[in-house]
This record gives sequence, structure tokens and C-alpha cells, in this order.
Amino acid sequence: MDLSFLRLPTELKIEILSNLDAISLIRSAMVCKDLHKTCLSSSLLAYTTQLHLNGLKDAGTGAPYPHLLQELLCYRRTWMSVNSITFQWLLSNNSRTHDLVGGVYANKTMDGIEIVPISTNPTDAAQNRIVRGLGGIVVAQLGVDPMQDLLVLLEGGGPRTPQNDGRFMRVHVHSMADGGCHPRALHSPLQLPIPRSRSEMIEFNIHNALCIAGDIVAICFDVIWSGTLTKTRAIIWDWTTSELIMDSVIAFYGSLLPTRFGFGLLDSLSFYVTSTQESGSIRFYKLVGSRRSAIHIATFHLPSVVRDAGVINISSSAGPIEVSAIPGASFMVNDDDRLHAFTLDYTSYPYPGSTSLSLFVHQHVFTSFFPEHVSPNHQPLEIKWERWGPANTAFIHPHAIPFEDSSRSYIHGQRVVCQGKSVVSAYSNIRASKSFRLLDFSLAAVVAVSGALRSTPTASPLPSSSSSYRSTWALFSSRKIEASQVPIFREDVETRLPFVSCTRDVGAEGTFRGYMIHVDGIVGYKV
Repeated sequence: MDLSFLRLPTELKIEILSNLDAISLIRSAMVCKDLHKTCLSSSLLAYTTQLHLNGLKDAGTGAPYPHLLQELLCYRRTWMSVNSITFQWLLSNNSRTHDLVGGVYANKTMDGIEIVPISTNPTDAAQNRIVRGLGGIVVAQLGVDPMQDLLVLLEGGGPRTPQNDGRFMRVHVHSMADGGCHPRALHSPLQLPIPRSRSEMIEFNIHNALCIAGDIVAICFDVIWSGTLTKTRAIIWDWTTSELIMDSVIAFYGSLLPTRFGFGLLDSLSFYVTSTQESGSIRFYKLVGSRRSAIHIATFHLPSVVRDAGVINISSSAGPIEVSAIPGASFMVNDDDRLHAFTLDYTSYPYPGSTSLSLFVHQHVFTSFFPEHVSPNHQPLEIKWERWGPANTAFIHPHAIPFEDSSRSYIHGQRVVCQGKSVVSAYSNIRASKSFRLLDFSLAAVVAVSGALRSTPTASPLPSSSSSYRSTWALFSSRKIEASQVPIFREDVETRLPFVSCTRDVGAEGTFRGYMIHVDGIVGYKV
């Protein structure tokens, strides 16, 4: 460190340091006592580092930095104190046709779509229910974006096409306020003809992949002919102009992508598909140019499997993409720090059944490998597992930590909520539980819990530690899936992305089929 810089007045040092990014600030504070004191004395610098540690970004309210810092620290303390986390419950139908974005819960009911503003006071939420009629639409999946007053309904089955007796895939774009066609939508519904094959019947099986990112709505679904032949198809529309931006049948024509794949959005210009070929991979595409052509930019390979093993399915999930902040919010999720969860199902001969593993990774791990500029003739990068996986992911065997299935989890930012120990009801055949498990992959939570375990509290701008964290949170750092115990991989698979986990009993409120998470708390839903 240049001594001449350290001799500068504190006000001038703060002004200079404010031009650094959060990572550089944290590194400076950790290696130099003088800069550590400087960061402590500035609410701006402390707020900048705390945003990064919590995976958030400023919402641009213009509030004074001391106020923003205190609000952010209070927010973090609430999430670290398990019993202080707001919990409320709602009734849901016996399906997955619901969504929770921006503090608004939407659920399909017998009468239509129920819109419930979630607040910290459950009685307020109960008084603000709005139910909209559907006009005869059979809803297979739905999505909401309250910041855009947007309600997207995916019609199940769809009407038959007049030319070849196929079916239309139809997406209805509504306003949450009045239930009518959204004022920014040029046409509604959006529709795409799906032709029949060899005069066989068509069915749609909708994945949990109706994604909204600004003006983009993306859908992933299976087309089933006569209940036997199944092909996955992904569609991306600009819902404001009705432009069909990407159709996987055209975009992936001639590629080696399997007939079935998983799908997800990074943002309005980037998406990925999963492949079960060889040892499995995740392929990333970017929409480039005025025509927004889908260009394959990189393939991230998963750990190598033995000869008699293989990947039979890869599904994925991530939290909602919030283009703008909730009204009145001081901060929001930083897209680059969003967490993506992949559930990988493996089979290995001659062992019966399959093994399900969960893989968690931050979005910035993928984007850090992306080229700054992508041309139409770009050659995709091949990223081997050893380059990206061990240091940056959490590969979890279900027996390693006590949660049951990441495919039944819900994500917001860097937090994951899922069922605790669950049982299957003898009456409804529905798996339900009286507790939820919370996983937190934020640096703020990891540093706080690790500091408590070492009994060495840390000072701001790093998170403070509390002895109570030791009894409520468990820290997971390095994990190893040994090839000798799981006969799938060629070598031991070790991953080192740290996270913390805790469980909260909510049995006094009843039994819950599932849990969802939003910026202010946890929602349990009953059937």
C-alpha cells in the first residue's frame, strides 16, 4: 500500500475508495488496518460492501447512506435470526400453478386467478385478495411480474389448428390490475401452431419453466405423441410486440441436443439448456443482433461418469428475474448473484433405480467465462468441470444434509427454502411437512456463521457474528462425493462453495405441502 495514500485526509480517502468495486473494498479492508478503519467510518463504503456480501444492489431511492446501511443490516439480522423470519401461510390448489414475485402471490383457483399481496402482516394480505375470471381459459402454468402489472397465463392443451389438426400453444398476457389484455401487449394471446405427427394425438406436458424477464416470456414444454414419443421444445417471445424470438426447433436444428432437455433464463438476452449426453452439460446461448439470433457461446461440462453410468435427466430452477425493485424497496437482488439449482438424476448398471444429486451455482460463475462480445460466427467455448466446478459449486448428495429434494425447493436471490422432514399423507397421497429448511449461499451468512463457530466476531464492513448462530445454523464448506460410495463418477467429486443451513418448525401453523420465499419472509402453502 502506498504510504502517501494512507497519509491523505480521511474524507479524501473515502472519496477515492468509493470508486472501487465491493470486492476490492473488502480486500483492502482485510489487508490494511488503516483502510479497515476508513471503511468503518464511512456509511457509503460499508453499505457498498454489505450489498455485495448479501448479493444485492441499490434500488436507487437516493436515501442517505447511514439510513440505507442500517436498513440493510437490520434486513440481514432478521434473516439470520431464524425465529424472526416472517412466516405466513396460504391455501393453494393441488398443482404447481402458482407464483410468488415481488411480494405478490398468484394462484389458480376454481374461479380464476387469485392475486394476494404478501405483507409482513397476514391480516392485511387476507384483506387484499383479488380474484379475476379467466373467460374459460384452462390454465396449465402462470407467471407474474407485479412491477410491470403483468399476469401471464399458459393455456393447457390449446385449440386445434385448422390446417393439420395439430394444436396451438397459447399464452395470454393480462393486466393484474383489471384482468384485461395488458396495455403494452400488441396482441394477446400469443400463439404457435404445434403440428401433429403421423396422425397421432398431441398432448402438452408443461415444465416448471415459465420465465419472465422484462419484455421476454420464455416457456419450456414437452410435446407428447400418443403418450410414447416425447420431445422438449423451448419458446421465447417478446410479449409486447408478439415477436417469436427463439424456437428451439429452429435454433437447435442440426445440433446434437437430445430430444429432452432442461431450460432456464439468465436474463432477457441469455438462456441455457441442459444436455444428458455423455456425462451431462449446460449449454449457454445469447440472443445477438437486431434479429436476436440464438448464438451458442459456451458449454459447461459436468463431472465425468463411469462407463456403465449416465445422466437420465437434468432439471433446473432459479429465483425470479426482477428487472425493477418493489416500490419503496431500498435494495433488490443483484442478477449476477442469483443462485441456480440443478437436479441431476443418474443411473448406474447394474444398480437398480436412480441417484438424485443437487448442484448449486451462482450466475456470475457462468458469466465470468462469457466473452465480452459475441459475433454470429462465434465458436462455443468448452469449459471442463475442473475449470469451473470444484471451487465454485455445491454438489450435494441427499444424505449429506437433511433436505429432501432441490426440485421441490424455491429460490429467491441466494436463499433456498424447501421442506424439512416430510411424510406422505394417507388420505391425499401428498407429501407434506411441519418444518422448512433454509439454505443461504450469501457471503454475509457464511462469514457470520463461520465467525460464530470460531468465536471470533468480525467487525463491519464484514458481517458481525453472534453466538446464537452456533446453535441454529450449520456451516457446510467442502463436500466430497466419493466414487467408491456412489458408483457413478470416475473420480471423487469435491466442491467448495460454502453455505449455511437451518431448520424451523412451523407445526403449530399446520402441515404444509411446500414453501416459497420472497424478500421479506417465507410462505407456506396448504392444499
